[in-house]
Amino acid sequence: MFFIIKTLLLFIVTIRLAGFLSIFLLIAIFQQKRKRQHMTSEEWETYFTKLGTDGFLWRLYGCFFAVLGVFAVINTFYFWHQMWVYGITLMLAGGFHLYFKYRLNKEQIQARFLK
Repeated sequence: MFFIIKTLLLFIVTIRLAGFLSIFLLIAIFQQKRKRQHMTSEEWETYFTKLGTDGFLWRLYGCFFAVLGVFAVINTFYFWHQMWVYGITLMLAGGFHLYFKYRLNKEQIQARFLK
């Protein structure tokens, strides 16, 4: 019973932490892009206009799954004693969480990007 509660709590904390850290990863990627390409504010405006809401969200989702994948590997070795089924389940739970949150808040997300 303790293992089930610990695993459920670990899933919740890991998914929330991955969501938080994925934003920092995306910001770091944009910082690297700024440093390498020396983009001006007009070029950034053009880049984000061309990128669009969907492109930005796909990049954010990619960062989320990259961070969640790192956490899944760490958790698999540290907490679950190399039982990969828990790591895979964590990735699936993260995907379900992301899909559910997007469907629940779709209008708010699109309105926020249109500002």
